Amino acid sequence: MIIGLTGVIALAAIASDVIFFKQLGAMDGQLDDAKAGRRAWLSVEVAPDGPVTFFQARRRNGSTYIVGSLLRLKVSIKNVGQSPAFNVRPSFVGWVEGVGVEPEAEQEILCGNLRKMKSNNPASGFVIFPGESNPGNPYTNNAGFEPDQIAKGLARNPGGIGLSVIGCVDYLSGVDRTHHQTGFVYTVSQIVPRPGMDPAKVYAFVPGATVSAGQLIFDRSPSSSRAD
Repeated sequence: MIIGLTGVIALAAIASDVIFFKQLGAMDGQLDDAKAGRRAWLSVEVAPDGPVTFFQARRRNGSTYIVGSLLRLKVSIKNVGQSPAFNVRPSFVGWVEGVGVEPEAEQEILCGNLRKMKSNNPASGFVIFPGESNPGNPYTNNAGFEPDQIAKGLARNPGGIGLSVIGCVDYLSGVDRTHHQTGFVYTVSQIVPRPGMDPAKVYAFVPGATVSAGQLIFDRSPSSSRAD
Protein backbone atom coordinates (compact mmCIF):
# COMPACT_ATOMS: atom_id res chain seq x y z
CA MET A 1 0.00 0.00 0.00
CA ILE A 2 2.85 2.34 0.81
CA ILE A 3 4.50 1.56 -2.54
CA GLY A 4 1.24 2.24 -4.37
CA LEU A 5 0.76 5.52 -2.56
CA THR A 6 4.33 6.55 -3.38
CA GLY A 7 3.70 5.84 -7.06
CA VAL A 8 0.56 7.92 -7.04
CA ILE A 9 2.44 10.81 -5.43
CA ALA A 10 5.22 10.51 -8.00
CA LEU A 11 2.75 10.52 -10.88
CA ALA A 12 1.01 13.53 -9.40
CA ALA A 13 4.33 15.33 -9.14
CA ILE A 14 5.14 14.55 -12.78
CA ALA A 15 1.71 15.74 -13.87
CA SER A 16 2.18 18.91 -11.86
CA ASP A 17 5.54 19.54 -13.55
CA VAL A 18 4.01 19.01 -17.00
CA ILE A 19 1.22 21.46 -16.23
CA PHE A 20 3.73 23.98 -14.85
CA PHE A 21 5.97 23.89 -17.93
CA LYS A 22 2.96 24.14 -20.25
CA GLN A 23 1.80 27.20 -18.33
CA LEU A 24 5.33 28.60 -18.42
CA GLY A 25 5.49 28.08 -22.17
CA ALA A 26 2.12 29.78 -22.61
CA MET A 27 3.29 32.72 -20.49
CA ASP A 28 6.47 33.01 -22.55
CA GLY A 29 4.38 33.05 -25.70
CA GLN A 30 2.14 35.76 -24.27
CA LEU A 31 5.18 37.82 -23.28
CA ASP A 32 6.62 37.43 -26.80
CA ASP A 33 3.29 38.51 -28.29
CA ALA A 34 3.15 41.50 -25.95
CA LYS A 35 6.72 42.46 -26.82
CA ALA A 36 5.98 42.14 -30.54
CA GLY A 37 2.98 44.42 -30.08
CA ARG A 38 5.12 47.10 -28.42
CA ARG A 39 8.16 46.96 -30.71
CA ALA A 40 9.00 49.01 -33.80
CA TRP A 41 7.85 47.76 -37.19
CA LEU A 42 9.04 49.41 -40.40
CA SER A 43 7.14 49.43 -43.67
CA VAL A 44 9.05 50.36 -46.82
CA GLU A 45 7.84 51.67 -50.17
CA VAL A 46 10.18 52.15 -53.14
CA ALA A 47 9.43 53.91 -56.43
CA PRO A 48 11.54 55.10 -59.37
CA ASP A 49 12.90 58.62 -59.03
CA GLY A 50 14.88 58.83 -62.25
CA PRO A 51 15.53 57.10 -65.55
CA VAL A 52 17.44 53.87 -66.02
CA THR A 53 20.89 55.17 -66.91
CA PHE A 54 23.50 53.02 -68.65
CA PHE A 55 27.07 54.30 -68.56
CA GLN A 56 29.24 53.60 -71.58
CA ALA A 57 32.94 53.95 -72.35
CA ARG A 58 34.64 54.10 -75.72
CA ARG A 59 37.48 51.85 -76.85
CA ARG A 60 40.39 53.06 -78.99
CA ASN A 61 38.78 51.52 -82.07
CA GLY A 62 35.68 53.63 -81.49
CA SER A 63 33.38 50.88 -80.22
CA THR A 64 31.56 51.32 -76.93
CA TYR A 65 30.91 49.05 -73.97
CA ILE A 66 28.80 49.21 -70.83
CA VAL A 67 30.61 50.16 -67.62
CA GLY A 68 27.56 50.02 -65.35
CA SER A 69 24.01 51.17 -64.82
CA LEU A 70 22.22 53.17 -62.16
CA LEU A 71 18.60 53.52 -61.13
CA ARG A 72 17.64 56.33 -58.77
CA LEU A 73 15.08 55.38 -56.14
CA LYS A 74 12.50 57.27 -54.08
CA VAL A 75 12.33 55.58 -50.68
CA SER A 76 9.74 55.99 -47.93
CA ILE A 77 10.20 54.18 -44.60
CA LYS A 78 7.47 54.46 -41.95
CA ASN A 79 7.42 53.17 -38.39
CA VAL A 80 4.02 51.49 -37.97
CA GLY A 81 4.99 50.02 -34.58
CA GLN A 82 4.72 51.27 -30.99
CA SER A 83 8.35 52.12 -30.10
CA PRO A 84 11.19 54.03 -31.80
CA ALA A 85 13.34 52.31 -34.43
CA PHE A 86 17.05 53.01 -33.93
CA ASN A 87 20.04 52.56 -36.24
CA VAL A 88 17.83 52.40 -39.31
CA ARG A 89 20.08 51.41 -42.21
CA PRO A 90 18.70 50.85 -45.73
CA SER A 91 20.71 49.06 -48.41
CA PHE A 92 19.85 48.47 -52.08
CA VAL A 93 21.42 46.54 -54.95
CA GLY A 94 20.50 46.06 -58.58
CA TRP A 95 20.05 42.56 -59.97
CA VAL A 96 20.11 41.35 -63.59
CA GLU A 97 17.74 38.49 -64.40
CA GLY A 98 19.32 35.09 -64.92
CA VAL A 99 22.79 36.11 -63.76
CA GLY A 100 24.33 34.73 -60.57
CA VAL A 101 22.17 33.73 -57.62
CA GLU A 102 18.40 34.16 -57.43
CA PRO A 103 17.00 37.44 -55.97
CA GLU A 104 15.98 35.74 -52.72
CA ALA A 105 19.53 34.46 -52.19
CA GLU A 106 20.97 37.89 -52.99
CA GLN A 107 18.59 39.40 -50.46
CA GLU A 108 19.78 36.93 -47.81
CA ILE A 109 23.37 38.05 -48.42
CA LEU A 110 22.41 41.73 -48.25
CA CYS A 111 20.37 41.34 -45.04
CA GLY A 112 23.00 39.05 -43.53
CA ASN A 113 25.73 41.64 -43.99
CA LEU A 114 23.59 44.29 -42.29
CA ARG A 115 22.81 41.95 -39.40
CA LYS A 116 26.54 41.41 -38.78
CA MET A 117 27.13 45.11 -38.18
CA LYS A 118 27.54 46.24 -34.57
CA SER A 119 24.32 47.40 -32.95
CA ASN A 120 25.86 49.69 -30.30
CA ASN A 121 26.77 52.55 -32.64
CA PRO A 122 23.88 55.06 -32.75
CA ALA A 123 25.67 57.05 -35.47
CA SER A 124 25.42 54.17 -37.96
CA GLY A 125 21.82 54.98 -38.93
CA PHE A 126 18.87 57.23 -38.17
CA VAL A 127 15.89 57.12 -35.81
CA ILE A 128 12.21 56.85 -36.77
CA PHE A 129 9.61 57.41 -34.05
CA PRO A 130 6.21 55.64 -34.01
CA GLY A 131 3.84 56.95 -36.66
CA GLU A 132 6.63 58.93 -38.37
CA SER A 133 8.67 58.43 -41.52
CA ASN A 134 12.36 58.67 -42.32
CA PRO A 135 14.03 62.10 -42.32
CA GLY A 136 13.51 63.84 -45.65
CA ASN A 137 10.70 61.45 -46.53
CA PRO A 138 10.77 60.37 -49.25
CA TYR A 139 14.51 60.39 -49.73
CA THR A 140 16.67 59.38 -52.69
CA ASN A 141 18.87 56.32 -52.90
CA ASN A 142 20.43 54.37 -55.76
CA ALA A 143 20.57 50.80 -57.01
CA GLY A 144 23.57 49.98 -59.17
CA PHE A 145 23.91 47.22 -61.75
CA GLU A 146 27.36 45.70 -62.24
CA PRO A 147 28.88 45.75 -65.77
CA ASP A 148 29.76 42.05 -65.72
CA GLN A 149 26.16 41.18 -64.84
CA ILE A 150 24.89 43.39 -67.66
CA ALA A 151 27.32 41.75 -70.12
CA LYS A 152 26.28 38.25 -69.04
CA GLY A 153 22.61 39.22 -69.22
CA LEU A 154 23.00 40.53 -72.78
CA ALA A 155 24.93 37.41 -73.80
CA ARG A 156 22.03 35.34 -72.50
CA ASN A 157 19.38 37.57 -74.09
CA PRO A 158 20.66 40.09 -76.68
CA GLY A 159 17.18 41.59 -76.98
CA GLY A 160 17.41 43.16 -73.52
CA ILE A 161 17.98 42.43 -69.85
CA GLY A 162 15.55 42.04 -66.98
CA LEU A 163 16.16 44.23 -63.93
CA SER A 164 15.15 44.00 -60.28
CA VAL A 165 15.83 46.11 -57.21
CA ILE A 166 16.70 44.17 -54.05
CA GLY A 167 16.60 45.91 -50.69
CA CYS A 168 16.88 45.40 -46.97
CA VAL A 169 16.30 47.81 -44.08
CA ASP A 170 17.96 46.86 -40.79
CA TYR A 171 16.97 48.49 -37.48
CA LEU A 172 16.83 48.08 -33.71
CA SER A 173 13.65 48.26 -31.66
CA GLY A 174 13.56 50.12 -28.37
CA VAL A 175 11.83 47.14 -26.76
CA ASP A 176 14.29 44.29 -27.31
CA ARG A 177 17.40 46.00 -28.77
CA THR A 178 17.87 43.22 -31.32
CA HIS A 179 18.22 43.40 -35.10
CA HIS A 180 14.99 43.49 -37.09
CA GLN A 181 14.73 43.71 -40.84
CA THR A 182 12.32 44.54 -43.64
CA GLY A 183 13.35 43.09 -47.00
CA PHE A 184 11.85 43.32 -50.47
CA VAL A 185 12.41 42.67 -54.17
CA TYR A 186 10.90 44.85 -56.91
CA THR A 187 10.75 43.69 -60.51
CA VAL A 188 11.31 46.62 -62.86
CA SER A 189 9.33 47.01 -66.08
CA GLN A 190 8.60 49.81 -68.52
CA ILE A 191 5.55 51.07 -70.38
CA VAL A 192 6.29 51.30 -74.10
CA PRO A 193 3.91 53.34 -76.31
CA ARG A 194 2.59 51.62 -79.45
CA PRO A 195 0.98 53.67 -82.24
CA GLY A 196 -2.69 52.78 -82.60
CA MET A 197 -2.50 50.24 -79.80
CA ASP A 198 -2.50 50.12 -76.02
CA PRO A 199 0.91 50.64 -74.39
CA ALA A 200 2.86 47.45 -73.70
CA LYS A 201 4.40 46.46 -70.38
CA VAL A 202 7.94 45.30 -71.19
CA TYR A 203 10.45 43.69 -68.82
CA ALA A 204 13.50 43.90 -71.13
CA PHE A 205 15.86 46.89 -71.06
CA VAL A 206 18.25 47.64 -73.91
CA PRO A 207 21.46 49.50 -72.97
CA GLY A 208 21.60 52.86 -74.68
CA ALA A 209 17.82 53.27 -74.90
CA THR A 210 16.30 56.10 -72.88
CA VAL A 211 13.69 55.00 -70.33
CA SER A 212 12.25 57.86 -68.27
CA ALA A 213 11.08 57.55 -64.67
CA GLY A 214 7.49 58.05 -65.84
CA GLN A 215 7.71 54.88 -67.93
CA LEU A 216 9.01 52.71 -65.09
CA ILE A 217 6.88 50.38 -62.98
CA PHE A 218 7.98 48.60 -59.79
CA ASP A 219 6.16 45.37 -58.96
CA ARG A 220 6.83 44.02 -55.49
CA SER A 221 7.42 40.29 -55.22
CA PRO A 222 5.29 38.85 -52.36
CA SER A 223 7.50 35.75 -52.09
CA SER A 224 10.58 37.90 -51.50
CA SER A 225 9.13 40.15 -48.80
CA ARG A 226 10.46 39.70 -45.28
CA ALA A 227 9.72 41.27 -41.92
CA ASP A 228 11.25 40.02 -38.68
